[in-house]
Amino acid sequence: EATMIRLNAAAELQGKSFAEAAALLDSGSKAEKNSERKFLSVLFGPDFWRLTSEHLLLVFVSLAASIAVGIPLGILSQKVKAMTQVVLGVVGVIQTIPSLALFAFLIALLGTIGTVPALIALFLYALLPIVRNTHAGLDAVGKGMRQAALALGLTKQDWLRRIEIPLAMPSILAGIKTSAVINVGTATIAAFIGAGGY
Repeated sequence: EATMIRLNAAAELQGKSFAEAAALLDSGSKAEKNSERKFLSVLFGPDFWRLTSEHLLLVFVSLAASIAVGIPLGILSQKVKAMTQVVLGVVGVIQTIPSLALFAFLIALLGTIGTVPALIALFLYALLPIVRNTHAGLDAVGKGMRQAALALGLTKQDWLRRIEIPLAMPSILAGIKTSAVINVGTATIAAFIGAGGY
């Protein structure tokens, strides 16, 4: 135990790489106590770009999946009134699950740690703002616009694609921005399960 504490201190407090700290175990020498790590040298260390790319990958892949699923779910919840409470309720409940508990559940469910459970958790957390804002944006489209589309003889698909979604787009984009912020922050916890990133 004392040896592990000394080796961890060499890596974490004295700025030694893990390989250098492990070499102390082989040589049996004591870790130097006078070496200090500087904030900028740690922040922009040799693994900075690797960690940045891992973090961005986690955020963007999970956000893209949330957009691809969340917008259709928001449309479904607004168009099919029987589904409104079910869809909004499920994504709302998912959002209330603590992140570490969700990670633990996904690890047990999938039988693995790392990127896959992290991506699924981030995907689930990003759904609520996108679904809710899509639903709210479509709800805000006035009856006059819908009647104008009907008068023009547009089909329901054209009506949705050409009138409702463009008018709801500011609300949808606000939900996507909120989800992106949630994912950037929550992705830091993914490092604890071996998914990489900051």
